[in-house]
Amino acid sequence: MFNSISRRKTSIKVELKKSEVRFTEIDGIIKRLYEDDLCGKIGEERFAVLSKDYEIEQLKLRKRITEINAYLKENDEC
Repeated sequence: MFNSISRRKTSIKVELKKSEVRFTEIDGIIKRLYEDDLCGKIGEERFAVLSKDYEIEQLKLRKRITEINAYLKENDEC
């Protein structure tokens, strides 16, 4: 039982780390997209579509990160 809980926490912590890394990566991607839009490397429509997609992904990641942190906090107290 303890091993199962320990493995679950480890798995959750790995997911948390991956989610945090991806969240930060998206910040950089959006910044580069913005710069490419300003320089005229991509069109405004393409910029709008891509930035919206990345922002949606970030919102999902933010929600999941919050859920994982809440889970870990709750289970660290047990």
